[in-house]
Amino acid sequence: MWAALARFIIRYRLHLILVIAVYTAIMLYQAGGVRLSYGLPRMLPDDDPSLVIYDAFQERFKEESTVFVIGIEENLFQDPILFNKWYALGRDVSKIHGVDTVLSIGSAFNIVKDTVAKKFRIEPLVHGPVGSQGELDELRTAYERLPFYKNLLYNESNNYSLMAISMRNEQFNSTGRSEFFGSILDQVHTFESENNIEIKYSGMPYIRETIAALVKAELRLFILFTMIITIIILFVFFRSVKPVLISMIVVGLGVIWSLGMMNLLGYEITILTSLIPPLIIVIGIPNCIYLINKFHSELKIHGNKAKALVRVVSKIGKATFMTNATTAAGFLTFTFTESIILVEFGIVAFLSIMSLFVISILVITIGFSYMAPPKDSFTDHLEKNWITSLIAWFIETITFRRKYVYGFYIALAAVSIYGLTLIKTTGNIVDDLPSDHPIVNDLRWFETNFGGVVPFEIEINAGKPRQILKTSILKAIDETEQIFAGDSSFSKPISIVDALKFIRQAFYNGNPERYELISSREQAFFKDYIDNADKDQGLLHTYIDSTQQFARISIQIADIGTNGNG
Repeated sequence: MWAALARFIIRYRLHLILVIAVYTAIMLYQAGGVRLSYGLPRMLPDDDPSLVIYDAFQERFKEESTVFVIGIEENLFQDPILFNKWYALGRDVSKIHGVDTVLSIGSAFNIVKDTVAKKFRIEPLVHGPVGSQGELDELRTAYERLPFYKNLLYNESNNYSLMAISMRNEQFNSTGRSEFFGSILDQVHTFESENNIEIKYSGMPYIRETIAALVKAELRLFILFTMIITIIILFVFFRSVKPVLISMIVVGLGVIWSLGMMNLLGYEITILTSLIPPLIIVIGIPNCIYLINKFHSELKIHGNKAKALVRVVSKIGKATFMTNATTAAGFLTFTFTESIILVEFGIVAFLSIMSLFVISILVITIGFSYMAPPKDSFTDHLEKNWITSLIAWFIETITFRRKYVYGFYIALAAVSIYGLTLIKTTGNIVDDLPSDHPIVNDLRWFETNFGGVVPFEIEINAGKPRQILKTSILKAIDETEQIFAGDSSFSKPISIVDALKFIRQAFYNGNPERYELISSREQAFFKDYIDNADKDQGLLHTYIDSTQQFARISIQIADIGTNGNG
């Protein structure tokens, strides 16, 4: 069968060249449409209980933004000029299309009681740039009289500050994400350079965008370096341009076809599928070496080019098919997992590797059928002394020193098994980055000073609609918050409880000692104000759903990983 296949390829080589050219043109067009994944990777199947709960939470609370945070190690309350620039930075960033809100000590708000309309109004705490240190001192006093902000935007122990920039998900997860995010960073970098201040950057959107850009840049670099190294190795081995050129055509077509198939399947480039092009190069080059080497050895025996090509396909083609098929089948096993990102990787890898085998057989057979036989000097690699001696040593060792071979591999297996016991599952957000990367350093800074930046949500179900505001449930939420507040791995928790405490303080004319939950005896006095706040959907809707059956506690957690050690 394999010999018949070789004769078929040689006989219809012009037709096959046309088919390859047309198919490659189609795949090249499709490859141009493949996109980098901008959203969070779907690691779980759609029916996974955790994902179902998460999707329901997103729908219930209409989560429409993601938060990017920046921080500075400066006391803004001691420098009116710097405070005004920080205030201006927040306003400039908030004007960028796609930015939802900007929250910092320069854009903090206060809740004021309107006794006429029996409602609460949200008013900015800062109405404009400050004119003197005295105004800034008054602002600091007003800010510190609002317990809601305690250790939220400003660390009182070291005077460090942060700015939280909420970005709309539909904008951040779009193809224009790099430009959108870049416009924000341009504003921040300008502030940083003009004031000679080091800015700390973090938040899930920043980490995701940086890692995505890193993957994109390193993918190109990896492919380039892989191609350069393989070209050098091939040229040193064959000492001829023709084998190198054909090998590069094989892997080049393999990369184009794999990216085209990725787009046809509707997949995006993720952290895993980005490995497909380098994988094609790594697998394709050995294919080429096996086939070309056999072609040269056959020519050296009998000098008949057609006969040599038939033997290449019939003898090495079968072995190459088996090695490619087993490798592809190994990747195909990923489709039996429940991780969508692994399933996509497994399918693309399987199809790409099997396509690579077809490309290798066709291109090498057709290519050398048109080329003149190589000169004797180009086949000297078949008789190199060091290669012959190395092969002879292997044969002698496995034939006459079997007990040493067995002993070596048993010892190697024992060491490997021990190594398996040392493997730990970390699950850190920044696992893909070096430990000294600036993102990792800035993330640790936020964890030390503000408790972390990784979103962590708790949902409370009251059991029935309009029950979430019951005193007993609110007290339970408050007690839960206190538990998290005592753990340094978490940031300050925010929930409906904090909003109601803020409202109670406003009801008592901003008295910070009144920052407590509304008692059962006070509920009658607050009823009209709470109802109007609910109608306005401005104070409470972020923390409770429209049915008032569910509530949320929003926290940011440190990147502690799955083992809890960071």
